[in-house]
Amino acid sequence: MNPLVSIVIPVYNCREWIKGCLESILGQSYRNIEVLVTDDGSSDGSGDICDRIAVSDNRVKVFHQENGGVNAARRKGVANASGEWLMFVDADDTVPLDCVESYMSLVRAGTKIVVSGYRDGTIPADEYCLKLMSGEIRPAPWGKFFLAEHFKANEPFLERQLVMGEDLIINLLVGMDASEVVCTSGLLYNVNSRNAASVTKTFKHTWEYEKYYFRTMFGKVVCRFEQTPVHEQFLMLVRKSQLNGIKYVMLDGNKVDYNDPEFKELEKFFSVRRGSLGMSERLIFSLKNAFLYRTAIATYLRIKSVLGHTTE
Repeated sequence: MNPLVSIVIPVYNCREWIKGCLESILGQSYRNIEVLVTDDGSSDGSGDICDRIAVSDNRVKVFHQENGGVNAARRKGVANASGEWLMFVDADDTVPLDCVESYMSLVRAGTKIVVSGYRDGTIPADEYCLKLMSGEIRPAPWGKFFLAEHFKANEPFLERQLVMGEDLIINLLVGMDASEVVCTSGLLYNVNSRNAASVTKTFKHTWEYEKYYFRTMFGKVVCRFEQTPVHEQFLMLVRKSQLNGIKYVMLDGNKVDYNDPEFKELEKFFSVRRGSLGMSERLIFSLKNAFLYRTAIATYLRIKSVLGHTTE
C-alpha cells in the first residue's frame, strides 16, 4: 500500500481560485491522499465551495474556524493530518497532476524533506538553511514535501502577528534538523501571480514589525546556529535580511528609528563589514532619512537603467 500523503490548504476568501486548486489536487496520479482544508473565516463563500467538493470526494476534509491567520489555518490542518507525508498548497495556487507521485519517487530511507525547483541531488541541512536564507531556495512551505513526523516534532508554527516572512522561519526550524535534504530541479508547484489580494502584494513594512520579526528570528533560529560551522555565513545572511527589511520600510514610506538600540547594533555589525554592502545597503547608514533614501534609490536605479546594468 502506498503511504498516505496529507495535503494541507489554508483558505481565506479565495472563491475565484479554490475550485481550480482542489481540482489539481484531487486529479493527482498518486491517489492515496487526504486533503485537509481549513476555511479561516472566509466571507466570500469559499468555505461553501469546499464543503460541496468534500461531499463528492471523501478524501477532502473541511474545517471551519474564525479568522486566525494562515499559521492557525495550517496548524489546524497539520493537527488533523494522519498521513506519513505532508505538503502544503495555497488556496489560490495549483500543482501539476504528477506532483505527489514525483515527490514519492524521490523518497528514500532517512528522507525527511524533498524540495522542488532547485537542482537535482542531496544537500546537507546546514547548506539547505543557508540557501533558504539567501533565497536560492524559495522559503515558502509550498513546493516541498515533509515527513509528517519530523515536521510535527519541530512545532514550527508561529504567532499570528508574523504575517510576512514567517514561512522562512518555519522552514528553517524544520530544516535545521533534517540531516540532509533531497532536491529536484523539477518545478512541482504553480504559483498564481494574478491574486492582487495576496499578502506579498498588500503588506506594508514598518520599523516595529521588522524589529518584532528579527527578534523572533534571533530567538528561535540564529541561536541554534551558534555552534555550527556555518554560523558566520548564516549570521551575515540574517543581518543582510534586516537591511533589506529596513530598505522596504523606507520604500513603503515609513520611518526608521535610527536611535533605536537594534538599529545601532546593526550599524555596529556592518561598521567592520562595509565591503560586503551594496550601494542601496550603504545608503541606509549614510542617508538616515526615509525621503532622502527613496529619492537616492530612485535616482540610482534610473542611472543603472540608462547604463544598461541590472538593478541591485
